[in-house]
Amino acid sequence: MRNKAKNFAFEIKNLQQVSDRIYDAEYRQTETLNYLLTDFMLIQCSEKTNKKYYFDGFELDKGMEHYQFTKEYIERGQNVNDFISELCKYYRHMWKNIAEDVSLLDETKYNYLSLILNNATMDQIVVLDEVDRSNCIKNFIVEDEKSLACLNGVSADVLIELISRQSIVFRKISNVGANAEVLNYIYQNDMYELNNSMISSMIKFYHPDLADGLGNAHYTTILNADINVLNNRIWDDFEDYINHFVLGIDENVSEDINAVEDIIERLANTNIELAIAVLDKEKVSWDNLDECCENNVEKEKKKEIWNYLFDNRRISCTWKNFESYYIEFGITIELSDWFNENCSDVVKSEKTDKIDNECIKNIIINPEITVQAVGQIVDNYNCDEEIEFNVSKLPEDKNLCID
Repeated sequence: MRNKAKNFAFEIKNLQQVSDRIYDAEYRQTETLNYLLTDFMLIQCSEKTNKKYYFDGFELDKGMEHYQFTKEYIERGQNVNDFISELCKYYRHMWKNIAEDVSLLDETKYNYLSLILNNATMDQIVVLDEVDRSNCIKNFIVEDEKSLACLNGVSADVLIELISRQSIVFRKISNVGANAEVLNYIYQNDMYELNNSMISSMIKFYHPDLADGLGNAHYTTILNADINVLNNRIWDDFEDYINHFVLGIDENVSEDINAVEDIIERLANTNIELAIAVLDKEKVSWDNLDECCENNVEKEKKKEIWNYLFDNRRISCTWKNFESYYIEFGITIELSDWFNENCSDVVKSEKTDKIDNECIKNIIINPEITVQAVGQIVDNYNCDEEIEFNVSKLPEDKNLCID
């Protein structure tokens, strides 16, 4: 039996007799490559040794003729599943050869890969992937964002086991056409890089109505989506997240106040500079100062944040906000500067119980409070009883205001 012209479809009569006359090692030779003989080996051959010699010839052939036969036999369309199942036992370089074949369209490669995944054991798939330490299956899947959609003919269980066993970490995924069970496994088990593309795919999968917000309010969108595994992953390395997404995306300037408050509370005690950088970029303002640094922020860190808000005019001009700061930190330069500039608005706001005569007296006698501010207080503040001052210790211009 000779097939020097490489006509894989040549006719063979009496296949059993032909098979019996072929010496073991001869099965590995390219001259034995024939559709009918292959069919016989797959379906009728009872001699396991002959079958082994025949199929391990595909791995041993360095001239690629067995590889060419593999492609043509598959395209012939008969006994393909049995053929692939048998090849995967011996032909360790099969997928690597396919992946590196520039003559094949991606569609054809995905068809071949689907056949492998559907007909090989997972141990065999691992061998094909790791041949020559190439990770050739893993890399092929990761490098194409549409790979999961192209493999939607493979069972979810197989894909999930492959992803888990080979630690496949995705950089980019298109959800369209992909198996939802596989996508859920990837997202719930952190089998992806934490980049903007993957976060976007994850939000689109669980909350497609929120995805547009990632462009200018990234962390607000994350909190609104409230995906536990994503939240925990972000919080595990929160500073890196803030640098890459909240600060790193130029257009990200529309975080809502709840998101900014959350960021400040997570960062203030450990990286106050980063918290301030977020405030510099996200121009939110507070109606109620008490709501900023409300939970577990150290007092000195809270003071630094509040001073920033006063210095940058990022709080409402009310007695309530004056009171909140005054009770915790007294009258500081930051508070007095803010009060002097905004006194006309503050004194017209609703007065709280803590803004009593003693407080008003402390404001008036404070040397950082201007005469103009004192005048505003005098004109607008109704005392329950007369406030007594040590006139000799007050500047003359303030004496004139309170006379």
